[in-house]
Amino acid sequence: EDRFELHNAKLIENLLKKAGKYSINNSDVPIRDIPLSIEDCPQNDKQKEEMANLPYRNLLGQCGFIFLSTRPDLGFAYKTLSKYANNPGKKHWQALMTLIGYIKKTRETMKLTISRGGGMRLNAYSDADWNACKDKRLSTTGWIVFIGNSPLSWCSRTQRCVARSTAESEYVSLASLAQEVIYLQMLAASLNRPTEPVEIF
Repeated sequence: EDRFELHNAKLIENLLKKAGKYSINNSDVPIRDIPLSIEDCPQNDKQKEEMANLPYRNLLGQCGFIFLSTRPDLGFAYKTLSKYANNPGKKHWQALMTLIGYIKKTRETMKLTISRGGGMRLNAYSDADWNACKDKRLSTTGWIVFIGNSPLSWCSRTQRCVARSTAESEYVSLASLAQEVIYLQMLAASLNRPTEPVEIF
């Protein structure tokens, strides 16, 4: 009566069915703290042929849809693995199996809840890492926006500029979030549902 619980049960079932023939790594987190790099991509034709037989892009695409629709917690892992979708190596494949293992373990407990509580107030949270991309030394922007108590919009993306300090990477992330918040405020106003001032954390 007071909330919806959204989850991609059927899609997750299909994902696990397709990935079931491979060794799925059980995990408590979407991605391990192991830096992935372009150096981990196949370096010769034999390695490329081995990886061509694995459905990396197909499985990753399904993970991406689950992330975009109901699972904000998968954002960083999906963003990281997508960088190597054109030429994945064994380490990238193992990281994808870890992501799928995490989805398998949390499919009953991690559901997106849309509730009536909290009114029309927007609250937003922003964070960033600093130069975590081993290849180009780029930082990652991450944010999520709630309307009342319900998540409304979320993002995890690689920043386009090289931040020279942790503070700079945080400001770049904050600027990205501010753009999203302004858009959501304008959207709410166009629906005759103006929001209160936004708190950003």
